[in-house]
Amino acid sequence: RVDGHSPGLTGKSLSAYISSGVISDHESTRIEEAREKLKKGMFVMIREGTSEKNLKAIIPLVNNKNYSRFFFVTDDRHPQDLTREGSINFIIRKAISLGLNPVTAIKMATINTSEYFRLSRLGAVAPGYQADIVILNNLKDIKPKMVFRHGELIAVDGEFVGKKVKPMGMVRGSVNVRWLHEDDFKIPVRPSGKKIFVIE
Repeated sequence: RVDGHSPGLTGKSLSAYISSGVISDHESTRIEEAREKLKKGMFVMIREGTSEKNLKAIIPLVNNKNYSRFFFVTDDRHPQDLTREGSINFIIRKAISLGLNPVTAIKMATINTSEYFRLSRLGAVAPGYQADIVILNNLKDIKPKMVFRHGELIAVDGEFVGKKVKPMGMVRGSVNVRWLHEDDFKIPVRPSGKKIFVIE
């Protein structure tokens, strides 16, 4: 799969972009952007992360006829937000609070994502699927009561109850790049007139 990063791209430029093989995008910030991408055959990833929040703007576009072309992504989620609010489960709750049908929201977070990424044995409870199951308290709060991984109970009411796994140590050497050190992130002071390139 080739996922896109095309904020603000429209018209012929968007068509050319899609023609190059890009079939999804997580950078839509306005409903008009998402609508055009959807009409041109793209899958629309609805992003709700820590810094970029696009769910409220785009969720009105989702309906019973097109929901299979949408799924949820975070793009980025800071650790404090993960521990306080959650990840995709937080997006499901927020989508429901914005009026999306709870079952549709859960499908967008599970089977839609699995089918898009061609994870053929994930995303549903059915014969031959990996038995990863979350038992919820209700379809509004989306709080897990029990979590099963490969059919084995691993969490109850937010507490880990699975088998303890021996942590793997550092993964140095698994990717052939020079290991980064703290000094690599320092930006030296430059004489006046010299530019420092940063993300705006």
